[in-house]
Amino acid sequence: MTVREALQFSATMRQSSKVAQREKFAYVEEIIKLLEMDVYADAVVGVPGQGLNIEQRKKLTIGVELAAKPKLLLFLDEPTSGLDSSTAWDIIELLKRITSHGQAVLCSIHQPSMALFQRFDSLLFLGPGGRPIYFGRLGENCETVKKYFEANGADRCPSDGNVVEWIMQTIGCTSGSQNAINWPEALFIGFSFFKNTDSLQDLHSQILGVFMLLALASSFVPQLLPNFLVQRALFEAREYPAKFYSWPAFIISSVLVELPWNTLVAIIIFLSWYYPTGLYRDALLTKTMLERNGVMLLLIWVYLIYASTFGYMVQVGLELTEVAGNLLNAAFMLSLMFCGIISAPIALPQIWDIVWRLSPFTYLVDGILSVGLANDPVTCSQYEFLHFEPVTGSSCGSYMASYIHMAGGYLTNPSAKSRCVYCPLKDANEFLAGAGMSYNNRWRNFCVLWAYVGFNVIMTLFIYWLVRIPKGWMRKPTVDLGGASELKDKDGSEVGGGDSAHSERSSVKVRGSKEDSLPSRKHGRSDEIELVEM
Repeated sequence: MTVREALQFSATMRQSSKVAQREKFAYVEEIIKLLEMDVYADAVVGVPGQGLNIEQRKKLTIGVELAAKPKLLLFLDEPTSGLDSSTAWDIIELLKRITSHGQAVLCSIHQPSMALFQRFDSLLFLGPGGRPIYFGRLGENCETVKKYFEANGADRCPSDGNVVEWIMQTIGCTSGSQNAINWPEALFIGFSFFKNTDSLQDLHSQILGVFMLLALASSFVPQLLPNFLVQRALFEAREYPAKFYSWPAFIISSVLVELPWNTLVAIIIFLSWYYPTGLYRDALLTKTMLERNGVMLLLIWVYLIYASTFGYMVQVGLELTEVAGNLLNAAFMLSLMFCGIISAPIALPQIWDIVWRLSPFTYLVDGILSVGLANDPVTCSQYEFLHFEPVTGSSCGSYMASYIHMAGGYLTNPSAKSRCVYCPLKDANEFLAGAGMSYNNRWRNFCVLWAYVGFNVIMTLFIYWLVRIPKGWMRKPTVDLGGASELKDKDGSEVGGGDSAHSERSSVKVRGSKEDSLPSRKHGRSDEIELVEM
């Protein structure tokens, strides 16, 4: 197809059927002149590397869109990508020429040079996450844009500086400024759980702090997978064929090498999360500081070990980290949703009860919350008390006795006969009991988590053996040589040939050794060729 034919095809198929064919083709000729494609209008488009060059292909792409005769807007997605500076300038000048003929053009462009940037009339600047940062005119020498950002606290743009780079640095899109933008947000989120009191709101804040701790798994585990894939590729290409060590040793060593890092990170999390959130106060009240601190550190440690081994189990049989990352996120989200924080177990539909029981986060949350909150008294703030009137002639205590026995809580004025003041929780044990948690289960939960770790390691070994290791029982197919030429044995006697006793067809069977991928030490091959008479 030639350039003219491509434009005519676009005009015929995309313009209104009410427009005459002759008028459509006349419009195509105008486009050819506008885009200065007269010289190669009858040239074959061809494939990349043959036919039109890159600039000519870009012009043809623009022409195909123009041939549709857009009524409002011509949209182009990064028309200068893949072009050198000279060609990119020609394309932008072409777009300016199109706008001078009355056609509005909207195009996306990625990090343009200052010269290209100044050729645009208006700008919609999108920041991280697609947030609109600026929308309006550029002004002469981009003065309008500069004044806008400087008026909102940005440093002055150097007179000889690139406005695009200056804007990106101002909004934090460069590598040097990203940390400065993120640190205040991280500190704000972290200190939102700082020094919680004994109120109901702060109790829920501590519970959400545990939720945030568990959500870390979906962030740090995928970072382990690319390095594991590199190590696996090296092992299978070099160490395993050379018999340096076995594949179980490779898997076990990959798991064990993470233990020192898990230990270090567990200590950092323990110090930066356990104490600032105020969970240690219950240990002070009950004088069990040493035991509770130790159990909490062990729970955080086994949580990190479980997360890393689970990541290895998912990745070991897959080739792409993207697939493993999606599976990990789905598994972690299910575990978080049904661990007892977002919804109590008694509120879950029966079909999801099995997910709650199988989720390792269920036992982790049970252990962390019971160690951190058990025996913690709850004192409602003035906004959390419930006020009501008892039945006439009855005191608040007698009126609420049966309800408090069933649901818990306490009254601040049980002897009063009016204006009863009620707090829904007396201590954290009532909340833990309602969620099926208990401080007595702390060591059981710790052991259950180690069982999950062991399951992950065993399944990692099994999946690697199943998917990556050649099996001895996987024989190669028999190759039939029916009517083959005469074969001679070691003594030179003929096998087969024209002898009637051996006139039947012969075949060659290739029988693999125990480990097909390993070369034989003596013969340099791992296959045996056996002559079998059929």
